[in-house]
Amino acid sequence: MPATTAPPARRQVVGGTLRRFREGFGATLADAAEVLGCSPSKISRIEAGERGVHPDELRLLLAEYGIDDQDVRDALAALVTPHAASGWRPADEEPGPTAREYLELEALATRPCYYAPLRVPGVLQTPGYAESQNGATTGAPSLAVEEILSRQATLLDGTRTVHVVVSEAALLQAAGRPPVMRQQMAHLAILTESAQVVLQVVPFSALSHPAPDLGAMTVLRFGQPCAGIAIVHLPGAGTGQLLAGDDASAYVRAWEQLSGCALTPQESLALLRQLTAA
Repeated sequence: MPATTAPPARRQVVGGTLRRFREGFGATLADAAEVLGCSPSKISRIEAGERGVHPDELRLLLAEYGIDDQDVRDALAALVTPHAASGWRPADEEPGPTAREYLELEALATRPCYYAPLRVPGVLQTPGYAESQNGATTGAPSLAVEEILSRQATLLDGTRTVHVVVSEAALLQAAGRPPVMRQQMAHLAILTESAQVVLQVVPFSALSHPAPDLGAMTVLRFGQPCAGIAIVHLPGAGTGQLLAGDDASAYVRAWEQLSGCALTPQESLALLRQLTAA
């Protein structure tokens, strides 16, 4: 039998959020179906991520469930809008569907959160560091340096806060000649002093944290963190995978634990200045 294809992550997270809102409101599938004038099976499929929901249907359901938080409403509306503008432009080779969906979701996220155990994540890389990484990559191809810089222009546009947790090892792992590394550390220090980037370092001295069991990951949050609307991206061979709902929850908790045991942004800035001066 052919393998079953999982629904797109954005449909999973929208559907799961609508189910949570419906159950919290105390409505049944039949109640929701009456609001839209459809069958309960359609509501069930929407909540399972098996089919999309039209923006007008979304507004009706949110109104019925008493969800008047405009931030949440806007976040969900962006996720259900087909081909929402991401600000990202592909290079000569069109990315696969998972990579394309990730890049669109990353640009839509109100608070992208990254964990990088072995290298500075692309969103904070200098051109020199990015070129060194791109030249050293083997196996699955990475995004071209131009694409990395294009993503930075989209994500660091002042409309959101980017939260990055890196391990101390990521700062010490050579990714080019010493001048490249000093420039990268100085760049991180400048970004840490800005209002749009929160940077924390997990030091070697940190005790009892989940980092040893985790690889790199991205937690894309939509709306306020308390809304619980999040999608996780795990990089890997090829384009990696996107997780939503219960599959993403464990990684969201792990990322929050990492942030909790990392140095504060002020302490992290002091460490970066030391590395810049070294």
